[in-house]
Parts: sequence; structure tokens; C-alpha cells
Amino acid sequence: MEVLYENPETLVDVPASSHSLSSGRFSQIRSYPNKQIEIVVPFPPGGTVDVTIRVLSEELSKNLGVPVIVSNKAGGTGSVEQNT
Repeated sequence: MEVLYENPETLVDVPASSHSLSSGRFSQIRSYPNKQIEIVVPFPPGGTVDVTIRVLSEELSKNLGVPVIVSNKAGGTGSVEQNT
């Protein structure tokens, strides 16, 4: 049998650190996001970037359980998107 931890102090640290993960702060992180997400694409609709983001946003929405909205704000070489 192989010994994974030779130092007994390490065994005490592992349960203590796992307990801190179940504290209130971590549970707040798990509940994020709790509202819709908007992804702003700085290119016109129908382009390669737009189609790729829309495909990824569908999967993201399924995994997170919140709506993911894709907005296209083209123009000004991306500066319009930066000001949004």
C-alpha cells in the first residue's frame, strides 16, 4: 500500500480547507450568475465571429441555466462596443 501523505499535519489541513469551501462565500459563488448574460460582439451579424459566439452562447446558456444574449455592435473599429 502506498502512503499518499507522510506528514500527519497535512491530513488535518485537508478537511479544514474543504470545510471552508462549504462556507457562505463559496455558496454565493455557486449561485452566480443569477440573471441573464449579455455578450457584446464588435462585428456585424452573420460573420464568423458572430456565428461562433451564438453557437457557444447556446451551450453556455444550457450549462449555466440563465439566458445568454448576443448583441452585435459593429462600427468605429470596435470602439462602439467598448463604450457599451
